[in-house]
Amino acid sequence: MSMEIKGKVKFVGETQVFGSGFQKRLLVVECQEEGSQYTNDLGFDLLKDNVTKLDGISAGDEVEVKFNLARAREYNGKWFGDMHTAWYIKKIGGGSPSAPAPKEEDEEPF
Repeated sequence: MSMEIKGKVKFVGETQVFGSGFQKRLLVVECQEEGSQYTNDLGFDLLKDNVTKLDGISAGDEVEVKFNLARAREYNGKWFGDMHTAWYIKKIGGGSPSAPAPKEEDEEPF
């Protein structure tokens, strides 16, 4: 399921590259729910070639993020969850959006 949020960037992680060549990068965005005085920090993974979409994005930037909800899966009676997977980032108030990517990512083990 694809969703969208707007908020302020709190953290942009470095690219992690695994032995298989798979890469990922972390983005944390602070969001405020409409009508609420409290904020929430939401974490997103950018996977594979999407890691470059965070180039030029820094803490403090206002952004729009389109993402797929995190998936949960069971293995041998234990549940595992993923981060939300972002596939579109755009600075609000200027800048150009990241190049669109397919909405569904094939996941690779890491």
